[in-house]
Amino acid sequence: MLCFGDGPLAVCPFALVRRPEGAVWTGFFFSKEAAQCVVAFTSHIVLGPFALMVLAGYHAGPPWWGISAFAHGSPDPRALQLDIYTCICGEILIGNLLYQVLFWFLGWEETIDSLLHHLGFLAAGILVASGGMCGKVAVAAIGMEVSSPFLSLHILLEGFCSGV
Repeated sequence: MLCFGDGPLAVCPFALVRRPEGAVWTGFFFSKEAAQCVVAFTSHIVLGPFALMVLAGYHAGPPWWGISAFAHGSPDPRALQLDIYTCICGEILIGNLLYQVLFWFLGWEETIDSLLHHLGFLAAGILVASGGMCGKVAVAAIGMEVSSPFLSLHILLEGFCSGV
């Protein structure tokens, strides 16, 4: 729960972290949440805006740039550069998803929906990266990661405010 002072913001009407009713933050629980949040801060604060910048580059060009630099004859150097940037975004995201899957196998995340979410997006990322197609769609999806640091900040503040 967010606890800024004694006012109305001291209580949040919902918790964003699943834990059993009545459970309190323990040092171990906070450590694993903090480890996951560090990944979100370091990768998504850079990754999300970078992906949105690349998306703006795709929008500035003709429609076929969003499919592939090679979709319309010989590649335009600007479209080729956008595809390279898209690959960089994809590599960072795939590394992050591998890290998140590792958390599940360590037992830090217990729900099957979390595993399926990370494995599904890992598979999608690998398919897009291996095919070298649909860069515009890929960076648009990666650009949505700009919300992740705010979620992570909420989770960390919830832990700090609970007295851990």
